[in-house]
Amino acid sequence: MCTVFIRLWRNNFLTHVINTRYRTSLTDSQNGFRALRAGKITLLRLTENKHSIELEMVLPAVADDRAYRSRRR
Repeated sequence: MCTVFIRLWRNNFLTHVINTRYRTSLTDSQNGFRALRAGKITLLRLTENKHSIELEMVLPAVADDRAYRSRRR
């Protein structure tokens, strides 16, 4: 139970930090699907193969919102 709380808190905290820093309105930066155009994914130059890959994908996307766009459904 404690680990669930820690993960939830960490997710909310990181999402808040990203939203504040990049002036965006993400609701969840750690969970869910990510849709990227095939040509854009190579620009990310992903190196992480563990749990922090979410941040490695999200941060460049919100930093350069002209290259990466997300839509709410």
